[in-house]
Amino acid sequence: MKSLVKTFLAHQKELGALNSDFYNQVISEGRTKGILKGTHGASSREINRIAKYFNVPHSALIERKPPKLIDTICEHCGEAFIPGNKKAKYCSDRCRNRAFRANN
Repeated sequence: MKSLVKTFLAHQKELGALNSDFYNQVISEGRTKGILKGTHGASSREINRIAKYFNVPHSALIERKPPKLIDTICEHCGEAFIPGNKKAKYCSDRCRNRAFRANN
């Protein structure tokens, strides 16, 4: 998860929105300077406070990576499929049942 807080705060600073109210209600001026310089990262609590203060969704300040989808080969039919979880061995219930029946 990547934080977009640094760029968001830099933009708000250019607009003049980082005033004494912001520093008193959200996070201190020193902490804000640290985030802008890149020496500090913003905590989840700070991200929530910033989002609430500027009335933006929390998701606008963080960037989530999509899950990696890796093709897996079905142990019964040999077809490639994208598993629903990392332990999946079969492409469908049909193949799972057929594999079970073939082994018993």
